Amino acid sequence: MKTLEELIYYCKEENPFGAIMLTGKWGCGKTYLIDNDLVTELGEDFIVIRVSLFGKVSLDEVKRDVQKLYFQKLILNFGSDVENVIGKVPNISEDQAKKAGEVADELSLKSKKFMESKAGTIIKKVAELCKKVPGLEKIMSISPSDYIDVEPYIGNKKVVLVFDDLERCKIIDEIQVLGCINEYCENKHIKTIIVANEEIIVKKEKNNNDKSEIKNADTDDGKNDTISSANDLTYNDIKEKIVTRTIRNVPDYSKIIIEILREYKSSNSDNEPSLYKEFLERQKEDIIRIFHCGSCDNIRSVKCAIQDFERIFDAISGKVSDEDLNGFFVMFMVFMLLFRDKKITNDEKYGYLLSDEIIREEYPEFYNRDYVLHSARKWIIDGEWEADSIDNEINDFLEKKKETEPKEIVKNHDLLTISDEEMKHGFPEVVHLAYEGKLSLDEYILFLENISYARYVDYDLPVSVDMEKLRAGVAIALENLTNSAVLDTNDRRMICSNNMELLSEAEKNIYQMICDYRENHVQMFSYNKSKYIAALQSTDLTLLYECEDKRFNVFDERLANEVVNCFSQLDNSRKRLFVGIFDKTWKYHTDSNEFLVKDSKIGFEKLRELLQDKEEIEKQEQRGISAAIYGMFIKSVENIIGLLPVEK
Repeated sequence: MKTLEELIYYCKEENPFGAIMLTGKWGCGKTYLIDNDLVTELGEDFIVIRVSLFGKVSLDEVKRDVQKLYFQKLILNFGSDVENVIGKVPNISEDQAKKAGEVADELSLKSKKFMESKAGTIIKKVAELCKKVPGLEKIMSISPSDYIDVEPYIGNKKVVLVFDDLERCKIIDEIQVLGCINEYCENKHIKTIIVANEEIIVKKEKNNNDKSEIKNADTDDGKNDTISSANDLTYNDIKEKIVTRTIRNVPDYSKIIIEILREYKSSNSDNEPSLYKEFLERQKEDIIRIFHCGSCDNIRSVKCAIQDFERIFDAISGKVSDEDLNGFFVMFMVFMLLFRDKKITNDEKYGYLLSDEIIREEYPEFYNRDYVLHSARKWIIDGEWEADSIDNEINDFLEKKKETEPKEIVKNHDLLTISDEEMKHGFPEVVHLAYEGKLSLDEYILFLENISYARYVDYDLPVSVDMEKLRAGVAIALENLTNSAVLDTNDRRMICSNNMELLSEAEKNIYQMICDYRENHVQMFSYNKSKYIAALQSTDLTLLYECEDKRFNVFDERLANEVVNCFSQLDNSRKRLFVGIFDKTWKYHTDSNEFLVKDSKIGFEKLRELLQDKEEIEKQEQRGISAAIYGMFIKSVENIIGLLPVEK
């Protein structure tokens, strides 16, 4: 039998015996199955009362919730007109209160069986009070649910109690809760369904037992072993007594997703047809395919994805085509599913840079790097919504899309997404650009991936690639980037380990050139050095202050000359400040693994030599104070030289 059929069969059994358990992973649609499918299929002859155990801290709290929800169902089934009247409090007139009492009287006569119950007695008393009291707010100050016994029927309708989220109780453990539930299913003979993720319960119990064994091993002398084992009840022990059978939820995810989309309420619909809901309807098949394609089985993640993308939809709809909108949605959804499934994490070395490779491996059919919105990912991860960043990314995307020449497509797309015509016309141009060092580092990496993958799928490239020329082109590109004021991107393309085996040795060596360049921060050090030289040439101490915390990997002879040129142009008061800034800027780099000690020692010694020459000139010109400041600077440089390791 299917899951739903088992639940219906249990609810309709004439002889209630024990509870039934519905188990399954978090987010697999257990609660949805109860609230929608089961309630619908049972129809008007049953009243389903679902009690959430999430965060409950005491058994009394559980019992109060059961009574409260039972009373609410009782009112809804026997006092809907009274409920409508109560909705008008506190401005109800005496005549209206009297009318409410008459209605309650009339409703209470609907079921003799109900009137004979304790709940019926309470309602009858409420009816009498309604006739006498001109303001229902006085009646509302009492809590009739506290005086009601939960019974197997409300009128002629059979009650089904559903206890949801058993594994999410707090303080009280699952064994105590099952004992409490037993009061309803065994003593009161009420049909009872327990909804839980049993894997979590069993894992929690095992962890608790392991901790107890460790504690007992440290403190117990072995005398209480017999007593302890006799008194302890395990989860399985109490479950065997209460639960007559366990059903594992095997959800119809496609049906659930369709229902979620049908029921979705757009935040911007304003009672008019929602453009976003219409968009979701068009994505229905893709959403179902994405969900079934990956390993994620949490339906809540789908809800989060379609809910959160609405904000992005509002920001970019009308700016991009329907096809592109679909592409952004697909990449957003697969990222959300993997992120919520904790498969995308913040790597210590690369942050979230590896997320694209994870998506590519998990959802190869849907992966398209062109539709990655980094600002949207940041919003998912950090909760920071930046509308301007979204706009900038979309503008960049549109600018890039304008470049529809075959060479641009070949430069920026995976091989299997490129047409034969585009490869025929664009690939030779890209090869020429690669030899001249005119591709970005990410474009070189994609180029390597594409030519290796062409070999793997036995595709003949329009022109052959000379590896030596390609290596020379990469070297030119690295040199140009080193001297450029435009920093390399932080979102760097990488070749995942599974694809590395497709590369030839020559291709691996070229890829390693790029990786070494980036991992050694070559451009950053060059950029910082250029900023430092510019600050020295300006003789502006404020700019030099800003360089104190920058990372450097060498102090060379070029810097030695620039430092002396700057220092010699300053007056004495600024010379003294300069020495302090210089000291803070450089002495803390001496023990860095990145610092090139041999070259730096030559640079510092050159600086000392130049300063000594200047000091001697100042002495000869009888400028004693200036000579003393030069001497102070020389001591600072000698101190830094002394801090350098003997070997590096």
